[in-house]
Amino acid sequence: MADIFDEIEEELKQDRLNSLWTKYGSYLIGFAVAIVAVVAGYQAYTGWQKNTIETAADTYHQALKSEQPATALGEVRSDLSAGYQMLAGFRQAEALAKDGKMAEAEQAYLALSTDSNIDSLYQDIALLLSVMTAAQTADTAELKQRLEPLISSANVLQGLALEQAAALDIRDNDMASARTRLEQIGQLTDISGNLRMRAEQLLDILGK
Repeated sequence: MADIFDEIEEELKQDRLNSLWTKYGSYLIGFAVAIVAVVAGYQAYTGWQKNTIETAADTYHQALKSEQPATALGEVRSDLSAGYQMLAGFRQAEALAKDGKMAEAEQAYLALSTDSNIDSLYQDIALLLSVMTAAQTADTAELKQRLEPLISSANVLQGLALEQAAALDIRDNDMASARTRLEQIGQLTDISGNLRMRAEQLLDILGK
């Protein structure tokens, strides 16, 4: 009889985990993309002559407003200035994800993560997003390895990378590793209150 109750408890625990990730997953992606949009937009405006920027901005926004933004952004990207090229790459990947083309979105983010023409911060953001958009059937070991550079050094994305790695641990049913990563998040000082709250909630669900 005790085994039955244990199984029920584990199922309820998994339901709570799935509910929490469903609730917050879109916010995480939106947060990361927002970072890119704000900073890349600023760099685009300060890095090039005004006329060039205005032309690139108009082309970019027209593509973004089209019925098929992923396709339109891909077609005009090479004609844009450097800052808008990068921003178009992120928006194209985002549009692919919204269309349910997760594998294509993942590859688009991966391409950005290795693009030497963009700042290392944006490469790191793209790397994180590539993991966040990966399909549920993706190899979790490979995804964790992809996150390792972000986890192993102090950086603005370390907390989010740890959170994603913890989610992959949960998918692998490795609750001990997930708890360790979530506890690491709690030890970080430079993270948002929302991230800290999510880590604490997950720890409560998993059982400290």
